[in-house]
Amino acid sequence: MPEAPEWGWKDDHPVVNITWDDATAYSAWAGVSLPTEAQWEKAARGTDGREYPWGNEWSVAKCVNSVGELATGTQPVGSKPAGASPYGCQDMAGNAWEWCADWYSDGYYASAPDRNPTGPAQGERGVLRGGSWIYDDADYFRAHPFAIGSTLTIGTTIKGFGVSRPRAPRSPLVSGPFALCRCRCRCRCRRRYAASVASGIGFLREEALCAPS
Repeated sequence: MPEAPEWGWKDDHPVVNITWDDATAYSAWAGVSLPTEAQWEKAARGTDGREYPWGNEWSVAKCVNSVGELATGTQPVGSKPAGASPYGCQDMAGNAWEWCADWYSDGYYASAPDRNPTGPAQGERGVLRGGSWIYDDADYFRAHPFAIGSTLTIGTTIKGFGVSRPRAPRSPLVSGPFALCRCRCRCRCRRRYAASVASGIGFLREEALCAPS
């Protein structure tokens, strides 16, 4: 289990201090996967190519951020419902950066496939999208084109992750939204929520295929 943040583990907050290896190991165990950067962007922007998950205009009230006033840490997942993406995905801007499956490259999309690009074949840093609670510049929360590259082995209190699952139906035993357990025993377990993905309670993202534009 990663080291607890200063505010401690809270069941309804995003898990942080996550390295890329942590995120991929959990995803493999849970039968899901990290989204590619293209999948993440489609889930955040929808089909109309919006700048932020909620639209084209910045709003300090629609994500967890430090613009104008310093935040003290993460907030409960889904605590900014007005900031949901067109697909109902919560917290795709702010709260915690989300690891993607891709290697990071500044120039990759200039020559990438038009549909379903999967990122560079190799690299040194992984992709993070969405911004986090500590940033005080609205540009960090853009669903396009903002991304950063980060060392895979370093987890901090601003780094978390979301996951995607295939479109194909799944067994009832493994269906529904899931999140990392952050209980007192600090185990890694899969928790099934009765709520829908759109509620924002879990971290599960429906798989969405596209190319960033």
